[in-house]
Amino acid sequence: MSKTNEFTIHEFASGIRMVHKQIAATQIAHCGFIINAGARDEENGAAGVAHFIEHMLFKGTQRRKSPAILSRMDEVGAELNAYTTKEQTSIYSSFPQQYLPRAVDLLTDICFHSTFPEQEMEKEKKVVLEEYEMYLDTPEESIYDEFNELLFATHPLGNNILGTPDTINNFNRKKIKTFLAQNYLPHHIVFSYVGTHPFDEVKKVVEKSLYGLRFKAHTRIRKKAPVAKSFERTVKKSYAQAHCIMGNRAYHNQHKNRAALLLLSNYLGGPALNSRLNLSVRERYGYTYHIESSFTPYCDTGAFSIYMGTDPAYLSKCTEAIFKELNLLCNQLLSPLKLHAAKKQFIGQISMAEESRSNLMLALGKSVNDYGRIDTLEQVFKKIENVTAAQLQEVSNEILHPHSLSRLVYLPEK
Repeated sequence: MSKTNEFTIHEFASGIRMVHKQIAATQIAHCGFIINAGARDEENGAAGVAHFIEHMLFKGTQRRKSPAILSRMDEVGAELNAYTTKEQTSIYSSFPQQYLPRAVDLLTDICFHSTFPEQEMEKEKKVVLEEYEMYLDTPEESIYDEFNELLFATHPLGNNILGTPDTINNFNRKKIKTFLAQNYLPHHIVFSYVGTHPFDEVKKVVEKSLYGLRFKAHTRIRKKAPVAKSFERTVKKSYAQAHCIMGNRAYHNQHKNRAALLLLSNYLGGPALNSRLNLSVRERYGYTYHIESSFTPYCDTGAFSIYMGTDPAYLSKCTEAIFKELNLLCNQLLSPLKLHAAKKQFIGQISMAEESRSNLMLALGKSVNDYGRIDTLEQVFKKIENVTAAQLQEVSNEILHPHSLSRLVYLPEK
């Protein structure tokens, strides 16, 4: 067990770890299982199975049928939810604090004792196919998936998290069981808790719920992505706007320049209204309603991208304005004043994000899975404060240089 003033990390006999953070003056607690398994861990022909499992966990266990699962937390005003990413599946609950045993019991039941009924599976395929169709009608989301498919070539990191209609229709209990046996492993599973309960109380409840759990021995080795090849592609779509995404492979989540690229991406096109891209493309010229940049680090690689939606007549002007900002970052050091302001803003945003206790709980579990530890806010802030202007320029030339960026454009068919 490791313990700081803020967090306690404990490993159960099964190998499952728990991270605990006690907070005061709240009536709501948050907990869940964060599992280091996602779309990148799927075998050929099984794209989307990680996400499909997330759906099916709510469809029946050895002790409960679907209606009992869905109403168990709702009937006390609590929430039960789940999501899947490229490398992670999270199943979690937010609840009035007196219902901790209820939440832990239900989460353990659906994560480790689901039965995946065939009848429910066929119904849920229809639901996921509807989700897929809805996603196709949302170009600001679907363009990211198509871009990643090109960016990561044939690697599973390029898979659509939902899968495809063909793979979804071919899911069966065998494919589900295979994925679970290969990926839902003790050392990939973290139980995360944020609330008023002391560590010993939460540990006792979780330990009781996990008692008797057995796992088959298995070692997973994630397939590395092939060397990136740049591309430019334009696709005609039946949308009114043009949508464009440009980007590059980027750093993995333990890279020495990870903090620098996170800071740089936030400065360039983060959520603030004063981001460089928002000021130079939207506010100065009115070319776009929405423009953003993002950096997603994975365990062995990463992805950086810039997205915008615009009138087709403004597409080239938007691109010119973006390249102008990127060239400035590549060729000029950020002034001490701008660097200080960028750090102060990013640190403030991180502090604000910690106010969401549910998101904090999920972030703690992910951190234990990714790094085996949790950095305090002070440690995170120190990493940001240590970023230099020269480091930002180096990162800009490695990742953001206009000549190295790949691009995907959706143009209206008319």
